Amino acid sequence: MSSEKKKRHYALAFMIIAEALALILFLSGCILRETVVKDMPQYDDVQTIALPMLVAKEWDAIQEEKKIAAENAAKQKEREKAAAKRKAKRKAEREARKNIDEHYFDHTLFIGDSRTEELSLWGRLGKARYFCGVSYSVFNIFSKKVDNDDFHGATLKKALAEREYDQVYIMLGYNESGYPYDSLMKQYTEVLDYVQDAQPTARIVLHGIMHASRKAAKATPAYEPKHLEKINKGIRKLAEKRDDVYYVDCNGPFCDEDGYLKEDVSNDGEHLDVKNTEKWRDEILKQAVIPELS
Repeated sequence: MSSEKKKRHYALAFMIIAEALALILFLSGCILRETVVKDMPQYDDVQTIALPMLVAKEWDAIQEEKKIAAENAAKQKEREKAAAKRKAKRKAEREARKNIDEHYFDHTLFIGDSRTEELSLWGRLGKARYFCGVSYSVFNIFSKKVDNDDFHGATLKKALAEREYDQVYIMLGYNESGYPYDSLMKQYTEVLDYVQDAQPTARIVLHGIMHASRKAAKATPAYEPKHLEKINKGIRKLAEKRDDVYYVDCNGPFCDEDGYLKEDVSNDGEHLDVKNTEKWRDEILKQAVIPELS
């Protein structure tokens, strides 16, 4: 075969191959347009024959987009499921709380300081018992003896041993707020350990420290909302780490926007007055722990 014929032969073969490749690219582009990039408007103006090469070049980006879209769709479904679950839980809580009154606390022990003592005087809940007194703290609670209508010279150890309780509220932390944080939390944990060991079948409810007024906080910096909230966060973490231990906080209705106890709810800036102690009682009732809903 002469060199001229060879050139024509190779040229013809090249054209056939080129046409075949072009046809393959075009058909591939048609398939891609109807499948992979069907819902991707950014490819609408791209020539069909050029689509395969462009898609090949951007394949990883396309796959990443699809992955992100799928993940977002899955997250949205999870959010919708979570929202539906929260709605159902709130409805169940409303229904359950309709049947809760002060007698839900008939077999409850409240452990606390002078604030809890005022609750025992002006906001008693059902037949609950109160082991509390002036200046009580996690550091001296085991050495104290209570002499009131519920206990007659009993220590905490004796009070816990006398009977089984459905729930035990611990309302301590205010008087000892001036102690080093680590020391306070260590001792609070020891008190919690003892109560749990003494009442293994009871729910333990840790009540967040009630705040103080601006005037009281100015006189005693340890009563500043920021400091008390640091302790409350520590108490909340203790509850979150244990089974059958819960945390409630009743500060909301009694504090201003800066976290200080409102001046008109207290006579001394530290203890709620009679009217607001009754409201505190109602708030505790409102936030009653219902284990099956927790």
